[in-house]
Amino acid sequence: MAGSDVSSLSQHLLEATRLNQILLKRIQELEVELAQVKQAGAQHIRASGAAYAPDTLKARHPAPSNIPVARQTGARHRRTETPQQLFLKDITDVKVYTMGIEPQDDRGLLHDFFEDIRKWAIHHSIDLDGREITRCSSTNDIADMMGGKSDIEHLLSDRELRQDIVSALIIRDIVFHAIGEGSMFNSEHHNGDECREIVSGFAMLPPEDYTAKHRLCLRQEAIYRHMYTEHHHHEWRTKKADERTKALLSTLSPFLHVGIDVDREHSLSELYVKGYRIGFRLRSNAVKWQVIFPAAGMQYDLKHMVNRTLHLLGDPMTTWKELVQNPQKYCVRFAITPTMTKSGFATGKEVKEVVHSALVHVVRKSGSDPVRPVKHGRQS
Repeated sequence: MAGSDVSSLSQHLLEATRLNQILLKRIQELEVELAQVKQAGAQHIRASGAAYAPDTLKARHPAPSNIPVARQTGARHRRTETPQQLFLKDITDVKVYTMGIEPQDDRGLLHDFFEDIRKWAIHHSIDLDGREITRCSSTNDIADMMGGKSDIEHLLSDRELRQDIVSALIIRDIVFHAIGEGSMFNSEHHNGDECREIVSGFAMLPPEDYTAKHRLCLRQEAIYRHMYTEHHHHEWRTKKADERTKALLSTLSPFLHVGIDVDREHSLSELYVKGYRIGFRLRSNAVKWQVIFPAAGMQYDLKHMVNRTLHLLGDPMTTWKELVQNPQKYCVRFAITPTMTKSGFATGKEVKEVVHSALVHVVRKSGSDPVRPVKHGRQS
């Protein structure tokens, strides 16, 4: 292992130890708070004489599901609420919302968001016959995403690949209008031109003019915070999400059941709203975000991409080992999610971090020596 890898691993271990100590301390504080809550609750029950029967019909830990959950009107938005402390709920039989918990970090937020879109695609995508596959393979959006490859019909014939293609179409549309660098201009926000000027300003600066880049980041932070606090912001966001959802459903119609599905449309609109929320959150800080979808045919890059073609060489472990050892022999077939990097310039230099690695399907480059698939992890 290289010295830099050892150093990086040591830093991660130290950070994990620090976070674990903070967590243990917070758990101890919560135990004290819990004892006080239970004591106060017991006193209240004795005083009021009220009796509460636990709900024995609902499982406390239901099995995970790929089915998106539609939000009831007036219910708390899970994307905005203070997190429920579920382990306390099991003890007290009531919801306990603990204040002061840090918001989800960017890495986890983006992963969960893209995973929710994938679940939507899995739940709502339908099987296609040969004629429908041929028709879908000629659509511009899919052809552009695949780089005009000739094997599009083959990809669409595979159920999992087809679901990933639907996921990729949704993610690209939401990124273009809600999360990407030009999203406010693309969504026709009244401050869209100013936001685009900031993006253009970055492109025109010399690579090492970190002071000017930081000034642009501060300007970006100020305008996004101002836009978010405008009195009509939520109405604008909901209106745009609904408009984009209808357009997106039209694009996805060959992959969906025919007819109006209120829950399907509502859950997709919710995802679009969350996309706008994420876009504003990312740029409400003095950092620059770069969002790039790896193009079909691009060299597979271990630092910026994660392979989704798990059984390319028979089983996931063999596939992973081959890609780690010989990434230069593989290229992107199509990207489901983008690579998202964050750069800060406040220290007088660029501090860059890959926050989300693109999830991609890969294929072996033509002309590379073939690798025989391995069955059950052993050489045949």
